[in-house]
Amino acid sequence: MDLTKSPRAVFRGSPVSFAHQPVPSEIETLLDEMIAGLPSGSISEMLEDENLRDGQARVVNGESFLIDTSSPYTANGDTVLDLDGISGQAISKRTLHDTTAIMLADTRTEEELPEGMLQVARDGVVVETADQAATDDYVENSGGLKVTLARSPFKVDGSDSAGYLRMISNARMGEQVKFMDLLSKADAQAMLAEENTDDQLALLNNVLTDDRFNNLLLAGKLHISGRVSTNGARVMGSDRRRTTIWGTAAASSVRLEGQGSHIGNLTISDDYDADVLFEVGQGTQGGVSNDLTFEDLFIYGGKKRTALIREYANWTGRGFTAKQAGGRTYDTGLSNNGTIQDAGGISLEVRSVGSMYDFAITGATGTSLLFAFYEAGTAWEENRCVFSLGRVHTGYRELLRAVNYDEDEIMDIILSNILWENPGITSNPGVNNPNLEEAIVAQGPGIRLTIENPRKMTLRRATSAVCAVDGAKVYVKNPGLVGAQLLGSSAKAKLMNSRAADVTAFTTGLEVNHAGYLVSDGGSIYAPVPTEVPFTTTASRDAGQWYEVTDDQGPGSLVWSNAPRVASDGVTDDFSAFEGLAEIEGLTGKVGAVFENRRLVESLVDGSSTAGLSKNPGGSALAVTTTAGEFASGTGAIEVDTAATSTPANVSGSFTVTEDMVGRTYQIVSVGAYKQQGGTFGSAGSVRSFIDVVDGTGSAFPTSGASGTTDIEDAPGDGNMTAFYRWAHTFRVLSAGTLTWRVRYDTNNVSRDDHFHLDRVDLFEVLSDDAGFSV
Repeated sequence: MDLTKSPRAVFRGSPVSFAHQPVPSEIETLLDEMIAGLPSGSISEMLEDENLRDGQARVVNGESFLIDTSSPYTANGDTVLDLDGISGQAISKRTLHDTTAIMLADTRTEEELPEGMLQVARDGVVVETADQAATDDYVENSGGLKVTLARSPFKVDGSDSAGYLRMISNARMGEQVKFMDLLSKADAQAMLAEENTDDQLALLNNVLTDDRFNNLLLAGKLHISGRVSTNGARVMGSDRRRTTIWGTAAASSVRLEGQGSHIGNLTISDDYDADVLFEVGQGTQGGVSNDLTFEDLFIYGGKKRTALIREYANWTGRGFTAKQAGGRTYDTGLSNNGTIQDAGGISLEVRSVGSMYDFAITGATGTSLLFAFYEAGTAWEENRCVFSLGRVHTGYRELLRAVNYDEDEIMDIILSNILWENPGITSNPGVNNPNLEEAIVAQGPGIRLTIENPRKMTLRRATSAVCAVDGAKVYVKNPGLVGAQLLGSSAKAKLMNSRAADVTAFTTGLEVNHAGYLVSDGGSIYAPVPTEVPFTTTASRDAGQWYEVTDDQGPGSLVWSNAPRVASDGVTDDFSAFEGLAEIEGLTGKVGAVFENRRLVESLVDGSSTAGLSKNPGGSALAVTTTAGEFASGTGAIEVDTAATSTPANVSGSFTVTEDMVGRTYQIVSVGAYKQQGGTFGSAGSVRSFIDVVDGTGSAFPTSGASGTTDIEDAPGDGNMTAFYRWAHTFRVLSAGTLTWRVRYDTNNVSRDDHFHLDRVDLFEVLSDDAGFSV
């Protein structure tokens, strides 16, 4: 089959072309009869027969004729014969074609098809060889032969040519065209075969660049060796499991683009050859990528990206599956003895605004679902993505990562009613990640990630359910059950944590495969431009591939509406697979992790008195300061004179937990700052702090649990105050008695003389999914 030929022909004097249309069933039946052949006597007997009817097929001396009573064609004594018994003509079968498209692809000339010769297509269209000097109302076949419309299957008023033009007009208005009808019968049958390998790239693109084919129906298995563009058309498969577009090369891709383009009800798959298997949008600002819709799609097996929604697109997805990104071998064991060929594969990457409903994003060798945004001086408008009613699971590196370092253009991502499951594995069976960290990561000050009503959160080997990195903000609303598993030697888990992003020293040969991959170079930290990813670094950093994020390093913040119910290895209310609930670094001006539904139980320290407080080491001294600027609330703060001590130091106190508090979740919050003494802060500028709670006569989970450790940022100068930090630790009371809190204001084994100012310590009860509030 010659794929370079397009089934197209142009009406002179008109901007339209021939388009294949659905076949009325009665015409197809009659033409089938003609092919089968009905016996007749001589030609003269046929011409004199008074019982002939329109559309009847007759065979005379081995030659088939079609009886046509509707139009007075010109008899030529060969392929058109006048009837004597009735009014009409007998048309020779010698020029019968499978489709109109094939008929117009004919390369025969006037010598073979003289003026007046009729050609018939099985779809009911009849053309007649025209006067070759005609200047209007004709069509050229692929050989340049001018033909005119003699008959169409549409019942319309006016001339037959006007009727066909109306048929074309209907096609422009969205009447569906079957791609198979543009093929020969043999090619169409071959495409339905499982072993078919015909490359349909050229023909698909030829059809989709013709505006008349703006509603295309696909069936069978179509191979493509390059990119197919929908070009504004509606492209649907006959059945998602029986209609497949199969990529065969790195450039193989289906791109949804063009105003209002729509694709659905089919499978697009590959065996990890295509770099990007399915694309949405052009990635060009001002390009025609608006109102794009994809639905009931099954996308499988891209090498670097199974699916990519490009920047500046405006889109909606429904009933969408994107899975298995990056080549790998399979293994059913818990150890890392499978093999990944294409590391860092992304099942779906999203770079622009849109919404998706009823989806499954799974099986990546990197991140299953990646949101990646970047500003280069031009804002991306309407920055909100909504994903609802779906599943995100089985990602080797993590289930989800959202990256945006532009704090002036906040990307608001809302993830509602989603099942989160099995981070740290490529699939089941698949390759396991022995160094898995968080399941969900929000990265950068331009990210606001909302996870609401999660149907399930199974952490498998992940050390944390949700992590806020480099100033990102996360809100988890109405969390359901969070489950962890102790698989092999996997680390225990926690609900949440915050930290600075990991940074790799720049060198040649780094495989940069996601937008959150940071490098350090020349004392600065850089993030990759998402539109450049993935790439491999060369000997020096390419400025066009990176932008600086040095000032954004540090923990993010999280808000949970309430404490969720937990399970360990399938056992509800069992914390044995957890090391703690939260590991959150202290932040200035706000608490790094807070629960929306909480109530103040007791103010353990209000800054007005040192009564009941202890200090370590013993050489330090406690006092109350009421100097303006040295406390954050109330009337004063506890000032700790560290007295040039050189061991880890803290100030502490105890509180009582009653039987009514057992089985409930609490959060303790401390607020403090540092006052520099002398010419240096701490020892060479280093002070590290956190808060913890340890067992006394009562007990809590976690035992000796703590907040994340914070490196205090100095405000240089003798007598200067740092900003006030807020540390929070979340715990669950296991037995009544006393517990001890400790603000570890410096964990370093160094000499220090700076003063620590403890403004307050508050105890809150947190609404928990299993226990509620105590009052």
